[in-house]
Amino acid sequence: MDRSGDLMRIKGLVRACTATLAALGTIGLISLAMPSMATTTCPLAATQARVVSLSTPAAPEDRTCLVDVRGIGTGRALYDVRPRADYLAFHVTGAQHATVAELSRLLRDRQENVVLYDGGKFRSDAFLLCKRLRDEGLRNFRIIDGGIAAWAQVQARPERVALSRLSDADIAAALSDPVSVAVPLGEGFAPVFAEHRIRMAAKGATGRRILIANASTPTARLESSMDGKSGPTLVWTGDPDRLVALIHAHLRQDQKRVAGPVQSTACSAL
Repeated sequence: MDRSGDLMRIKGLVRACTATLAALGTIGLISLAMPSMATTTCPLAATQARVVSLSTPAAPEDRTCLVDVRGIGTGRALYDVRPRADYLAFHVTGAQHATVAELSRLLRDRQENVVLYDGGKFRSDAFLLCKRLRDEGLRNFRIIDGGIAAWAQVQARPERVALSRLSDADIAAALSDPVSVAVPLGEGFAPVFAEHRIRMAAKGATGRRILIANASTPTARLESSMDGKSGPTLVWTGDPDRLVALIHAHLRQDQKRVAGPVQSTACSAL
């Protein structure tokens, strides 16, 4: 038996496999190092096709769960599912406090529909709560669209501005929502909206209004802009430079979710 010949053939196969694997590894490294070729632009409007985190899928938009705060009437059981400390600080007149787990048990013992609300300012918050309860087989409830902030606005309560405030973490996402319209109440904001293609409120425009104010905007002006007639209104207070920084941070986060970090020549924010 020619053992030396077999050994040479085996060595040749090993060298060939090693070369092939090295070539494939080089190609893989090149592809990983190349930046994404997807076009990235600065306008916030480009993010309006919502990016959904794979770890937190969006709840289905079941509008049958919602009820307009002006249509809840009287005599219906009303539940506040916010943290108890928030409930004790301020709540809708006649509302009882319950955790979501407690509410699940309560609803199983009732035949009629109840009305409930949480502290969420976005419709997506209501949809998440709706899905959680529907997944437990519950149907006899409606959720106030806009939460407690919507009720405070309709009732012209003095707490309405505080309950309707958006945090820095929420403002860019709120402005990128296709149903939102921005209302500038301070100087310097209109150019920011134009540059980032943010839809501004105009006569006859529909959508959830977001008041953009600066620190010097009188509270009375904010209150007068929350009449409750055109649906829930949200408010953010800051300055134009801060708003631009938050928009750019939002764009970077969306870019990372879609394609990972890249360098963009089209937008200095990325």
